[in-house]
Amino acid sequence: MKRRIYVELDSLLDTRLGTLILLNEEEAQRSLELGYHYRKTDDWCTLGLEVSQAAYLGRYLNRDEETLKASRCTGLIPMIHRMTHSLEKMGGNTPFVSEITVDVNFWPYRISEEVRLEILSAVSIMVSGSVKVDSVWFSPEEMSPGLIDRSWDGLLMYDFNKWLMVNQEKLIEKRIPTIPFICPALYSHSVPDPKDTRVEELGEVDPFAALEMLLTEYLMLHMVEPKFFSLVDLNAK
Repeated sequence: MKRRIYVELDSLLDTRLGTLILLNEEEAQRSLELGYHYRKTDDWCTLGLEVSQAAYLGRYLNRDEETLKASRCTGLIPMIHRMTHSLEKMGGNTPFVSEITVDVNFWPYRISEEVRLEILSAVSIMVSGSVKVDSVWFSPEEMSPGLIDRSWDGLLMYDFNKWLMVNQEKLIEKRIPTIPFICPALYSHSVPDPKDTRVEELGEVDPFAALEMLLTEYLMLHMVEPKFFSLVDLNAK
């Protein structure tokens, strides 16, 4: 049996920080001091940054090879290494796991073949020498539940909110409840007022935990701290 893990290049590299660096390097550095790794949204005014959100979105939606060069590795590399190592141990105990592959989704980047191979080589070295690393190029619209069901055993995805928005009708028709999605716990826009997350008799409810439960019948959602999808924090405990 071949096992495959999906991860986006935008998850392996902190292209949010890379975009901020290209816009204003000083403010990007200041974001790290203001709680960047523990943010609740990518709306930078919530961190008190002097960066236009419109300018950020315009640059991020048009991110390119220059963005990649300004970006840094995220905390997902150790997590992927643990995942592949666990699958390797399973393979050592059973003949049914014959190959493990990490598929890196390069969307939306149009880069040279030389750069693509350099990135794949670097990822291969970091995750494990025995794990195959390959590239794919799928937009959120193309990442249908059917394709996911046929292709991968687990996914690490940064913008789950966007994926769900464009695939919710397909997900109703094609449920994938056994496939884990590991995504950052981030609000799409503003952070809700605590009073809006209170439920009578239950008190304050974690919206992310509630979303995980709500989607249980459709997919296996695991929302983790944004620090794992951010520049590696050497001071994190």
